Amino acid sequence: MREDRGAGPCVRAAVSCRLSPCAQALRGFFGPLRKITGKGCFYGKNNRSKKINTRKLAVTAILGAVASALMFLAFQVPLMPSFIQMDLSELPALIAAFSMGPLSGVGVCLIKNLVHLLATSTGGVGELSNFLVGAAFVVPAGLFYNY
Repeated sequence: MREDRGAGPCVRAAVSCRLSPCAQALRGFFGPLRKITGKGCFYGKNNRSKKINTRKLAVTAILGAVASALMFLAFQVPLMPSFIQMDLSELPALIAAFSMGPLSGVGVCLIKNLVHLLATSTGGVGELSNFLVGAAFVVPAGLFYNY
């Protein structure tokens, strides 16, 4: 085994786990980069990149489906113009923002408006305004609750 006392953790890991010469060269190349940037290694155990949380993604999708179903159950508000309807589709977005962060709440708003876009006669203008108003409602509430 070669001498690697002065090498960084990336190079030591490449020697210890017996990778291919190409992977060892990449680790040797990106090892000094770690000292400059302060980030983890390019490969292996020291990789500190953010992973996608599958549970959060699945719950956001389920709440988006519930919100789109609630959006189809809208009713007219008395003494208001016909295009103003009351629906409870922002509740799943609020639940997502409170439990998983404001980005999940905005994701729920996006999903419900994309699904509703398929069965609308507004040409997307109503869905765009609903998304903007819903995001403006959900993001501050999620930020205030989480932080």
